[in-house]
Amino acid sequence: QVSQEPQKVTKIEDVSGDKPDSGDYLNTVVEGFTSRKLMLRVVRALGLENDPKFAPPKEDGSRYTEIELADLMSAKLAVSLRRNTRVINVITFDEDPEKARKLAETFVQEFLHETYEQRRSAARVAHQFLREESRQLKSQLEEAERKLQAYKESNKAVSLEERQDIIVEQLREINT
Repeated sequence: QVSQEPQKVTKIEDVSGDKPDSGDYLNTVVEGFTSRKLMLRVVRALGLENDPKFAPPKEDGSRYTEIELADLMSAKLAVSLRRNTRVINVITFDEDPEKARKLAETFVQEFLHETYEQRRSAARVAHQFLREESRQLKSQLEEAERKLQAYKESNKAVSLEERQDIIVEQLREINT
């Protein structure tokens, strides 16, 4: 089930701006389950590239490419969105029911890992952007302070705090 509340990155708005209740977001999640990248993650997580039942030896003896392994895995998977819900069916096919259960479980785990890595990457990019923005603003502030100090020195201006101190001192003298 796709959760309704979007993830937040630190205390700023969600970087991606995805809304889990929108249809296109849910369809994107479904498509994410069918990506070759995820298929390959599952193959590697279960070590299926070395399983002769999953990837029987080729006639020419060559190794399977990543695309071929992902395509073999996609034949064992069906993903669909239940109408009018946020529930996604992940159905796997295998002769061994335990293997089919393990496949489905691994698909969900690897999908969540991939999603987490994407969000972490987005947070890292946002963090780097904010640090750079902070450096630029700090530089601008220092430049503005230098210009203010130069202005004070050229016009023999006294800061407001200094004038307040002078007035308070004069009031004390008058009071005395």
